[in-house]
This record gives sequence, structure tokens and C-alpha cells, in this order.
Amino acid sequence: MRFVRAGRLLRLLRFLRLLRVLKIKQAMQSFMLHGLPGSSWHFVLDVGKYVAGMMYGLHLLTCLWYWVGNVPDGWVQEQELSAQSLSSTYFSSLTLTLSRLPASSMRWNMTLQTDGERTLAIVATFMALGMSSVCISKVTNVMSRWQSMRHQKHQIVESLRSYCASHGVDASHILSMKKYAERELSRKAANEAHANLLQTFSSSMLKSLLHQARRSFLRYHKEFTSWCAKSEILEYCICNKAMTEHYEMRHDCIFMPSDYAEGMYLMATVRCSYVFDSLGMMPRCETSPGPQSWTRCCLWRFLTKPMDEIEENVVHLEPGDYISEHALWIAGWSHRGRLQATTDGWLLALPTCRLMETLKEHPNIAECVITFATRYAEQINLLAEINDDKLSDLPFSTESEKAGSRSTRSWRRRSVLPVPVPHSIHP
Repeated sequence: MRFVRAGRLLRLLRFLRLLRVLKIKQAMQSFMLHGLPGSSWHFVLDVGKYVAGMMYGLHLLTCLWYWVGNVPDGWVQEQELSAQSLSSTYFSSLTLTLSRLPASSMRWNMTLQTDGERTLAIVATFMALGMSSVCISKVTNVMSRWQSMRHQKHQIVESLRSYCASHGVDASHILSMKKYAERELSRKAANEAHANLLQTFSSSMLKSLLHQARRSFLRYHKEFTSWCAKSEILEYCICNKAMTEHYEMRHDCIFMPSDYAEGMYLMATVRCSYVFDSLGMMPRCETSPGPQSWTRCCLWRFLTKPMDEIEENVVHLEPGDYISEHALWIAGWSHRGRLQATTDGWLLALPTCRLMETLKEHPNIAECVITFATRYAEQINLLAEINDDKLSDLPFSTESEKAGSRSTRSWRRRSVLPVPVPHSIHP
């Protein structure tokens, strides 16, 4: 009975240790994706992952050596480690583990007394040979890619310095140009990797891959979910024909206030911040325009608004959120704020022209689309009559939208739009 309980406890400890490893892996991926401003740190973390994996494997092997050797006639009894402290016992086991790993130590393994020690020594030696080869090749590949990127950056910087020196350009521009070159090289590498992925598969396999990858983000919108439920081909066509992917980097500006809206944007892996430009324009005063007029205008706009109201105009978008749905149903819609990427990642775009062409191919859901677009336009017109300054690109809940989608739940707490008036009281 004790052995059964001990076995269950051992399985529980193994499961908890596995969960800890998975959490560490997720934390590392999140840190690499959102916490590093430079590309060189990604290579450092790649090497660090392999080193950390080797150290963790060495720790497990150290524990195995102590567990196998803690028997009569084992090496733990021979070295009298039972009476020593935990740290001394651990470091003695670690020293033995390191000394038994090289293939040249096979003759020393012949002096082991128990069958378990001999078996573990043989298995550990072969595993060390394989793992060392894999880790060395991985680290070599990472360092080779890092060196190649450094060489490209060095060539660009040298060309820039030569151009600035020959044309009399101030050297202070070199630093900003260098940072821009690093960003564009990273963007180029990401786009090339994505292009290679798309060119690897056949046309049918690629369409199936894009459908499976994009359908989950499309279903965050309740109306699209209901339309696609009526026609599976519609979902397949929207994901392959209408949607496009763009790789955005940190600080990239996706659109600005007053820009013509071309469609809806869905956050795939990128995180963005939306700044709602609800501050009014400066009233015209009897002053002649000068070089300080723009600064005075900005100061007036911000000093005449409470700080809490300005902070409310900044909204953070997470993967799964969408924005600028108005461009799909409102002709001539212009953006009411600035959308900027806060992390590197992929952004899904749903252009209005492509969506309309796709919807024309499915007349069976035309009535549903027209009804929703009409109701959506009525809501926008009603909100514009109430307070046009509060209209933004953020989504809002209409009468037909329940709190089922992720974006509806999240925007209900942080939307800067007023609450829509129920459809039943429309004139």
C-alpha cells in the first residue's frame, strides 16, 4: 500500500514539474515576442534556451545518479554521502555525472558495482553524444544567422557613412538611419520566412492552411459567425480571397486620423494601441499664423481637457480584437484616431472592396448582410446626431449582437462610444 501511494506521489511530482517547464516555455515565448526591443536579444535568448535545456537535463541526470546509487554497494554508500548535507551530496552527484558523460570514461564505468549504475552510465553516455551534437549544431546555426545579420547591418552603416561624408550630411542622422535599417532587415526576414512558407505547399493545401489559421479570428465577430454558419463556403472564401496578412513591427503606424478607411483590421498576434482623437480643433483667433501655431494648437487641445479623459481615449487591442468595422458598411468612412503597433506580430486586414466582391458570389446571405448593414448605418447616424465628437473606430454592440464574442465583451468596458439607442425607438 505504501508503494502505491509513493508511486502516485511520484507521478504527481512529475506532472507538477512538467507544468513548471511548460510555464517557463510560455513565459520565454511571451518575453521574446513582447519584451525585447532589439533583434540581437532574440539570438541571445535562442542560445540561452539551449544552455538552459542542457542544464536542466544535467540536473535530472544528477538526481537519477543519486537515486540509482543510493542502494547497498552503490556509489553513495561507498563515498559515505548519506551523512553529509544536501548541498554536499548534490555537488558530489553532479561531479560524478559530469565525469561519466564523456565517451572516454567508459573504462571507468567498468568499475561500477550495481547493474543500475552500469545501465545508467551506458545510456547517459550515448545520450550525451547525441545531445551534444544537436546543441552544437543549433548554437552554430544561431550564431551563423546572427553573424549574417550583423554583416548586412555593417554594410548598410558603412554605405550610409560614406554617403553622409561625401554629401556633407550631418553624422547625427546615422544613428536614426541605423535603427531604421535594423527594423527593415527584421521585417524583411519575417516576410521572407512567410513567403517561403506559402511557396512550400500546393494551392489547395495553402488555402486549407489559411482557412484554418484565419477562421478563429473571423469568428470573434458575431455577425460573420452567423453568416458563415449558413454557408461554409463563405467562410472559406473570406479567409482565402478577402483577408490579407501584414507583418507589423513595434511603433508602426497602421492608420492616422482623417485617413480614408479601407477596411476592418483583426489582431492576429500583434498588439496595438488605438488613440481616439476626440479633442476639438482650436478655435480661430485673431493671430497671424507662425511657426509656433501648431505647438500652440496642441497645447490648447491638451491643456483644456482633463487628464483622465485623455487617458480614456487610449485603448489597447489584444489578439482577437478588431477595429474599423465602420469601413465595411459606411461609405466614405474616415478614421477617427491613430492605430499603432506596440509589439511585433501579424495583422489581418479585411478590405471593403474584397469583402464586397466575395459577398456578391453568395447571394443566399445577401438579405442578412443588407439588413445588418442598414441597421449598422442607422446606429451610426443616430450616434452622430447625438454626439459626433465621440464617434471612433471602435466596435460597438448593436441590437443583434449579444455578449458572445470576445471583442464585444472587451469593448463594452472600454469603448468611447455612447450606448446605442435601441432599434425599437427609431423613427
